[in-house]
Amino acid sequence: MFERRLVVRLGYAWQRRGVPFIPMRLKVRRTGALLGEVAKSEKCIVCGAPIESETDDYCNQHLAALQKLREAFPEWSRAYEGIRPKEFLSQLSKLTETGDRIKEVAAFLSTNPDRWPD
Repeated sequence: MFERRLVVRLGYAWQRRGVPFIPMRLKVRRTGALLGEVAKSEKCIVCGAPIESETDDYCNQHLAALQKLREAFPEWSRAYEGIRPKEFLSQLSKLTETGDRIKEVAAFLSTNPDRWPD
């Protein structure tokens, strides 16, 4: 329905200017961008890989890494007496045992602290 209304409106606008309008089949996705919201990307915000789930901002590997970070932070916080997230990410990145995906997510969260899970 939305696509049809858009084609009709475009057709009238072009015809008023004296330009012939040939309706074509348009691929239009109705997103929140029409309502002033930012359209969600279909790529991982860390690496740019395609996302399988529409609800996440991360690919499967980085989503798993983020979940492990979420699980590990309370334990580190107890062990290091209230360590802050930025210090936690910094210390974790320095460890040789830390995997590449964890380090990538830690680097991303360090530069984007507003993305830190609450």
